[in-house]
Amino acid sequence: MNAPASSITKVAKYLCFATAFVSFMGCLPVFAPYFVFKPNSFVSGVPKFWILLTSSFYCEKLSSTFFQCFFIVMCSRTLEPILGSREFLRTYLINAFYSNILLITVIGMYYLFSNDGSMGNKVYDVSSAPLSALFIALANIYRKVEIPTPCGSFPLRYMAFISFCISALTTLVDSSDSFLSTFIGSICGFIYVKWLQPHENVRGSPEFTFLSLIPGCKCCSPQAPDEEIPENNVPLNREAPRPPQGQSPFSGRSRTIGNL
Repeated sequence: MNAPASSITKVAKYLCFATAFVSFMGCLPVFAPYFVFKPNSFVSGVPKFWILLTSSFYCEKLSSTFFQCFFIVMCSRTLEPILGSREFLRTYLINAFYSNILLITVIGMYYLFSNDGSMGNKVYDVSSAPLSALFIALANIYRKVEIPTPCGSFPLRYMAFISFCISALTTLVDSSDSFLSTFIGSICGFIYVKWLQPHENVRGSPEFTFLSLIPGCKCCSPQAPDEEIPENNVPLNREAPRPPQGQSPFSGRSRTIGNL
């Protein structure tokens, strides 16, 4: 296992460039139908199936583009040296592609049962799906790593759940549709990491569980307090050793007194 990189990686440069380029083209009304995720683009005119991949690089706002590139760089500095450039890129693109397929399936099922076509005319920001999958991959790598905090040790695998909650709170504030993409991306990322991600001799990580990502009642496990050692070097609050069965606890003392 290689150490995390200290600078921007090669794949991260390509992903950031693709994010900036697609986000710019998506802001132009002439080119937007060919880059952004809009469900009606798959049924009107020529089906634009490449949108299932290109839309994952589209960010609606300039601030979203900046943070998207920032998190790509931060995740790549840890994941790419460990997984390799090819596997890191594959993790990003596969989860982006299948997250969009699952999203278009959900929208299609909603239309079949409700006959409401309002969701088909909306433009969705689906860039958070592959990023959520990268957070799941990070949680798998650091599932046994804990950092010390004032209230105890904090497992790093909980960061994926915390980022998921932050995305939910952000959705409540700005009324965006990115949370649905975040939720689907987290599911696809977990499926890929647990069962499909190739390793040396096996696929997936069977020991990686979904419940391990969710903090319990106490997110920090309390550290054991240090024992106070008195002058005789015997720890406090510790039971004295019991004598063997059938032997008096004063047998040793009686021999000592008898020898005096």
